[in-house]
Amino acid sequence: PSETGDSFGTLTGLIQGSALGSLGLVTTSSTSDVFVEILRSRTLHEAAILRFDLQRVYHRKGMDRTLREFRHHIDVSSGRSGIVHLSFEDRNAKRAADVANYLFTELDRFNREVYGTRAKRTRKFLEERLADTRERLAEAQNHLSGYELEHKVIASPDQATMEGAASLM
Repeated sequence: PSETGDSFGTLTGLIQGSALGSLGLVTTSSTSDVFVEILRSRTLHEAAILRFDLQRVYHRKGMDRTLREFRHHIDVSSGRSGIVHLSFEDRNAKRAADVANYLFTELDRFNREVYGTRAKRTRKFLEERLADTRERLAEAQNHLSGYELEHKVIASPDQATMEGAASLM
């Protein structure tokens, strides 16, 4: 598989390869930018809302209204050093900490799943290439043996084989 050299190339590819990326609506240039986009995602926000029953807490009807309120309580950014900053405000300090920790836990889970999948794909690719290379090597050895027999030559680069063959001639 092609490698970009970026250890987080898969995440960047997921976001840039999405419908938003193809429309030019998402421009990410670093790993921390990718993490920020994931932490800002509707899917992750909805999961947190459901997990912490924030529709009831915010007294909102419907997920869209709750999401709008949720976005007033969260701030995600990345600094120049690449560190991702996440703050979540709530009347209840423990809930605020729990929501922030949950978001980072989900980001970590997502990363592990993506890299687990990437490792499996890489291993499968390498196994297929190895099998193909072994098959091609066996074919080449058969062709070489056929050539040696047909032309009565020894094409082995092994020095001992060459010396043995020379002494027979």
